[in-house]
Amino acid sequence: MRLKNFIISILIIFPGLIYGQDQHIALAINQPDTARPTYINISFGGSYIDFRDFATSPIFYKGLTGNFAAYRHVSGTRRESTQGFQIGYGEASIKNSSHSSNSTVSFLEIIHTELYQLPVSLPELWNLKAGGTVSLTGNIRNNPDFNNNSFGVEGIGTIFGSLKISRDISRYRHKTWDLKLFEMNFIPRKRTLAWQMDIALVNSTFRNGYAYFQHAAIQNNDKIFDMYEFHVFRGYRLKSSLEYNIFLNNNNALRFSYIWDAYHTGKDYEKLEMAKHYLMFSFLYSLNEPIKKPDAK
Repeated sequence: MRLKNFIISILIIFPGLIYGQDQHIALAINQPDTARPTYINISFGGSYIDFRDFATSPIFYKGLTGNFAAYRHVSGTRRESTQGFQIGYGEASIKNSSHSSNSTVSFLEIIHTELYQLPVSLPELWNLKAGGTVSLTGNIRNNPDFNNNSFGVEGIGTIFGSLKISRDISRYRHKTWDLKLFEMNFIPRKRTLAWQMDIALVNSTFRNGYAYFQHAAIQNNDKIFDMYEFHVFRGYRLKSSLEYNIFLNNNNALRFSYIWDAYHTGKDYEKLEMAKHYLMFSFLYSLNEPIKKPDAK
């Protein structure tokens, strides 16, 4: 009698053990509203750069840089935030039949983004957020062909108005493609596609004047920021990004992204113009503890 009662008890409890098992919030295709998955985002990639600096030359320099980025990223249905930095280093050049010149380029960008869901009616699986981004970018360029004016440093600070639209493109059912020679199996998986536009509201510059020539160098008293000036509401900047996210079965995620960033430092004759096109691959390491999947209602 005791054995019979024990077996019946196991049969009653067992389905609850199956459906009540712990599950990471990043893996739940339908997440609870209060869940805000938190990640450390480590990114590697490269960028194509295109710039010209009228302070030294009106000719466009073009080249490639290698990039590394690290961010803390918190993403939820109603709010999203990102803080971190990106660094890059490479070389740009000009080449023609009569002349060639090379310039090394390195940069550091520090960003902070806050986005909030807009109370608008959208089709299911779509989400629209708006907010702001603060970006601080510093460039270091060195071109020996410019002799005394070879070393260029500038800082660009921008407050953006940001708009982000995303769509859940999760696969909810198992799919199989029969390719005759072999089969491809696709398991249910959470995926998202998102596009963000950042429009400068306030752009500021920290930069030297024409040709970077410094009196301190003549006096053997080099000062890296001699004759530099800080200007608010100087120049303009636009930035956009397109990202595809794949959430894995080990609680983490992968991201593939394309980023475009373009700015200039003002209408003066010594202005700098620069555009960057990034291709980045990111690994998002989850910081959340597993939680119980909410019971279906």
